[in-house]
Amino acid sequence: TVPWVAFVDADYRDSQRNIVHLSQAGLSIDREYYLSADSRSTQQREYLRATMGQLLALAGYTDAATMATDGIALEAQLARIQNSNVDNRDVERTYNITTHSQLVSDTPELFTGLQLAALGIAADYPVNVMQPEYLRQLRQVFHQTDVAGWRKYLAARVVLHYAELLSDDFTAVVSAYDIQRGLYQVRPPQWQLAIAYLNDNVGMLLGKLYVDAYFDDGIKADVTAITDAIKEEYRLSISASDRLGSETRRSALHKLD
Repeated sequence: TVPWVAFVDADYRDSQRNIVHLSQAGLSIDREYYLSADSRSTQQREYLRATMGQLLALAGYTDAATMATDGIALEAQLARIQNSNVDNRDVERTYNITTHSQLVSDTPELFTGLQLAALGIAADYPVNVMQPEYLRQLRQVFHQTDVAGWRKYLAARVVLHYAELLSDDFTAVVSAYDIQRGLYQVRPPQWQLAIAYLNDNVGMLLGKLYVDAYFDDGIKADVTAITDAIKEEYRLSISASDRLGSETRRSALHKLD
């Protein structure tokens, strides 16, 4: 729900270790919808504004419509300084390793150190800042926006993000919004939504419990052998391909290892 997110994942250049990745975030709809004036983008922004207003009103805010409008205006500011989807697919561009102390020094207004500490991430853990220019410009937006503006934005983001977990009147608003956006024509059964929520939010935790309980050395050896066989097939295919240049082939084999 905030303008940036921290998560742990494999190092792009060393798959044997995990590192912290810090990435842009904080938009309720695709970035492109904020940057375009076409009819579809305008419609998507209006759907979002109306939905946020309804949810904030249900949450007890008396100035819900104003909060929704102001929250979306701040999201538009964030969209204008964020990287495009194309840029975010560029592994080299999104690989900018720094230290915990340097990150804290570079972003004093954003309290990134407190966020990492709250997540239980040790101070000696390497951090990959995926969009460093975004963080630099976010500092300016932080200074230009008063506390009341951030409160409106965060309230709108929180109520939209968690509405599905609230009472039926909240879920009805979100369901209508999802149908407007074309995500589905009829709201899925609650059990399907519950499974999807678990997969999105606790899938890795459940996986760890499963591995601890059932993933013995014999199964691990079998899975490792299967993985090694797949990697070898990839190696043969990459080496034999006549569509790859020497540098691309070398890079692909390096990633495979």
